[in-house]
Amino acid sequence: MQKKTKNILEILNKNLVKKEDAVRLSLLAVLSGENIFFYGKPGTVKNITCNRIAKVFKEKPECFTYCLSKGTESLELKENKVLLSNSSIVFLDGIWNAESRTLNEILHFLESEKNILFACDTVLPPSKDFYPLWDYFTLKIPVDDTGDFNSFLEMAQAKKNYQITIPEGLLYTSKNVNTIRIKSQNIKPSVPVENAVFFIRKKMFENHITFSDQKWQSIFNLLRTCAFLNNRNEINLMDLQIVEYCIWDENLPFEKAKEIVEASVKTFCKEYPIDKNLHSNIQNMISDFLTIKPQAMDKALFVTQHGDNSYYSFISNSDNKTYYLKRNPSGYYDSDYFEIWDHNFKKSFQVYINLFDIKNGIILWTPAKSFIEHSGKLNMKENFTTFNSEIENLYITINSKIIDAKTEYQKLMNEEAEKYSDNLFADENFVDILISKASDQVSKFHQFKIALDKIKESYER
Repeated sequence: MQKKTKNILEILNKNLVKKEDAVRLSLLAVLSGENIFFYGKPGTVKNITCNRIAKVFKEKPECFTYCLSKGTESLELKENKVLLSNSSIVFLDGIWNAESRTLNEILHFLESEKNILFACDTVLPPSKDFYPLWDYFTLKIPVDDTGDFNSFLEMAQAKKNYQITIPEGLLYTSKNVNTIRIKSQNIKPSVPVENAVFFIRKKMFENHITFSDQKWQSIFNLLRTCAFLNNRNEINLMDLQIVEYCIWDENLPFEKAKEIVEASVKTFCKEYPIDKNLHSNIQNMISDFLTIKPQAMDKALFVTQHGDNSYYSFISNSDNKTYYLKRNPSGYYDSDYFEIWDHNFKKSFQVYINLFDIKNGIILWTPAKSFIEHSGKLNMKENFTTFNSEIENLYITINSKIIDAKTEYQKLMNEEAEKYSDNLFADENFVDILISKASDQVSKFHQFKIALDKIKESYER
């Protein structure tokens, strides 16, 4: 059943851009025997969606389409009673234009005839007089313009051909529909679903919205049908995304309804216990990594490049200024005299080197034609070869722990996502809510790795 329905949905969506929600939920509504309201401006293919849904049945149902205006009276609809009686699907455009008395007669007639009602309007019910009919719609779908740039271009350039052909082998027969409606009644909600729905109901109370028992039964009828058509014997949390389209109205905007459903699912989705010992262990290792201090290291001279020559630098004890000694690749005692340059490399003078002690960082020299000895402190740098090795080894150890933990939670996250990814009637992005707790763990270990890499980078600098 799932494969057949999936193929049908692909055909129904042909040449329609960003109307997947309307299409799949319309099909679910008809197969469930529930009514649907489209909310949106004219020209967003609401009528076309309704007509396409009628084509999925082998025994072609009659469709009655009527555009209500401010002057529509009950007499007009009574004159169309025969057409209404013979139509399995009724589409009423501009439904809130009619008088409340007229709409009450429509409601009474539809309840007795068991038609599926599609209706649409650019506004919500203008007064409480219309609420009985508003409550009659199990699904209420906002149908907007194709908004973003790429979707708009795709829509504008799509073939304006709304004709579709569904292969006979895919068509639903009245027997198929009967089977779906009967067998889906055996579907039960999972415990998390029961808790999540009660959570949603509580949040609706807080927003001063209550539903009749009949309305909740209709919502569960949709959810059971959704589970059955997805080849499951249980309603799962992914199915609850559909509830977003059931609970909103003018007192609870669609975005707020969406937040409530997502919060309920996030509250009751699968827990991923945090390994506190692992967290603590990694945090401690990162703290230790941050406090590594160099031990006794070899010393090396700073070498400064100026022009084509290399120089050792030192600070004179007599004037506390930096001077540069020209580097002699052959060694310091191959000749008697060496050049020393001042800190700006503007002036040089010859000296005799008396002592060049790298271990203690001391230089002693006597200027040419002088017997006065001068001293200075060689500019040294530590040799970090051993230090870098220690950092690298500890980094590898901590990084390995983080990667292993992150990979494990990523695996759990992917396994959980796979369980929900083939739902035909729920928005696939809703999976992100269902795996959010595992995703939070992955993010936590990702933050550990960022912290570790920053410390390593600071050592490297």
